[in-house]
Amino acid sequence: MNQETSLAIMAICQLVSMVAIVALVIGFYIMFIKMRKMIDEKVDEALAKVQPILDQATAVANQAKATADTIGAKVDSIANKAETTAGKVGDTVQLLSGKVDQAVTPKVAAAIGIAGAAIKLVELYSTINKMRKHKDTK
Repeated sequence: MNQETSLAIMAICQLVSMVAIVALVIGFYIMFIKMRKMIDEKVDEALAKVQPILDQATAVANQAKATADTIGAKVDSIANKAETTAGKVGDTVQLLSGKVDQAVTPKVAAAIGIAGAAIKLVELYSTINKMRKHKDTK
């Protein structure tokens, strides 16, 4: 076998190798595109199954928020009524305390004063509770 024939055989082998490599690269590229399409389809299917659940969860969250807003308004109303009532009771206790001071011993007057302080404490607690709720809504 002469040198030209050997070189021709080597060139043919290199050409066959190069064609095989190009075919392999093209095969990998096609496989990559098909895998990508399959993944996109699976993601779309999963999203289609999950979307109704997300919609329901959003609806439940909106209902819970509306309920919390309604309850918050009712609680504020009750707190305001309690505060007003406590204020009226406190004023009455103070008025009575003045009258009792004139009529009874200092020990009884002190007890009524403590009751008035307790009512003021209830008012203070109501105010602090209202401030906490206001802070929590922010």
